[in-house]
Amino acid sequence: MIEGGLNRAESICLPFALKGKRRISISFPLRKGILCLGDLLLLNLSLFLLLTMGHFALLNFEVVPRHLIASNILFGAWLVFFYSVGLYDIERFATPGTIGRRLLQGLGISGMVTIVFFDTFSSFLMLPETILVMDLPLAAPLLFAWRVLFLRWSSNGTKMQILLCGKKTEINDFHRIMSESSHLGFEISRSFVLWNGENVSPASTILNCLNGNHIDILAISRQLREEPSVRGLFYELLCSGIHVVEISHLSEQLTGKIPVCAINEGWFVENLREFNKRGFETFKRVLDLAAAVLLGILTALIFPLVALAIKLDDPGPILFRQKRVGKGGRLFDVIKFRTMVKDAEREGVQWSAEGDPRITAVGHVLRKTRIDELPQLWNVLKGEMSLVGPRPERPEFVKQLAETIPFYETRHLVEPGLTGWAQINFRYGSSVDDAKEKLQYELYYIKNRSVRLELSILIKTLATVLRFEGR
Repeated sequence: MIEGGLNRAESICLPFALKGKRRISISFPLRKGILCLGDLLLLNLSLFLLLTMGHFALLNFEVVPRHLIASNILFGAWLVFFYSVGLYDIERFATPGTIGRRLLQGLGISGMVTIVFFDTFSSFLMLPETILVMDLPLAAPLLFAWRVLFLRWSSNGTKMQILLCGKKTEINDFHRIMSESSHLGFEISRSFVLWNGENVSPASTILNCLNGNHIDILAISRQLREEPSVRGLFYELLCSGIHVVEISHLSEQLTGKIPVCAINEGWFVENLREFNKRGFETFKRVLDLAAAVLLGILTALIFPLVALAIKLDDPGPILFRQKRVGKGGRLFDVIKFRTMVKDAEREGVQWSAEGDPRITAVGHVLRKTRIDELPQLWNVLKGEMSLVGPRPERPEFVKQLAETIPFYETRHLVEPGLTGWAQINFRYGSSVDDAKEKLQYELYYIKNRSVRLELSILIKTLATVLRFEGR
């Protein structure tokens, strides 16, 4: 179905270079798998080097298989922590500095968890705690070098050439994306703008751009895709080996968000027609209930301490209730530990921003650790919220944003969440522009929500909590 773009069951493929030959494509999942396998091999290599350098007596080859099984179970947990800090987000690799920061975060979390839980597994792991913890700093330079080499491997060589055809806003936005993602192996060869959605002869313009140019991907606007005059051309391009894909779909694969400027009402009809996913909804509700009960029990002991700290820091109520907009536009009372001074909105409703002077000293700690969100487990149990979903906004803000941002109210198609795709990918929002950016991430979640994406968000949220990056 070329005139609708690439089949949505297929993944956008990324290429690597073979000198003198046509580029071979490797999908995002396969490339992430290669990275993960390389990490596992390097962790085993560093452990072997550590043992041979000073602990050769532990290399009793009669128990090597048990060493391997036990150590690799632990290494598997480390890989989950690496994933949680974004070490496998190939689409967002930018510089060695980014890789280094994420690697330090992943190694730090892995080390802390290993130390805390080592006593539970020490009899099975057989190796001393110090050996396993020392494996992390020894593996660090190997893992860093592996990723830098992988980044260069992805960037070098002949890039897949893209021809862009669409509205000026779409093309400008995609140029910005590509300038931040040169390592992915794509390059914009040509682009032309359909001024005001019109062109005297879009089919002939496309053909003129294709003639004499090696083009791998034709990225088009939704408006152009719906033009009857060019549908026949798209079919012919299919036979010539040129991929035709909507700009919004390609942008989605590269950024994890759906650009509002590149979609229309028809996009929602096409992409949300399988919106009711009963199997997934059942899984999601069971997970919500189980997690809310378990987290409620595990954190119940800290509730009195938090309440005492809030009271000692600032007079006023311990809990804070506020109207928020939920699924279907229904209002509900969200419950949080109070993190601002009493009567923080005496001058009216206002955005909370970074460094907000209304936030108390204890409130800063509660926000950084996300402890202030724990009372919302009650909202989850009542079915007003979920663990994962768009963050619920106040009705005053929703009214303002819905008048300014196209399709803003579509975020209410699902239950709001304690955490979400926008929260782990974007900073704390404090303006209309921030709300628009977050909406684009939320549309990605609504379209692609699945068990895998749900668990991915929860794992990455855990890393945010451990790094004290709440707002």
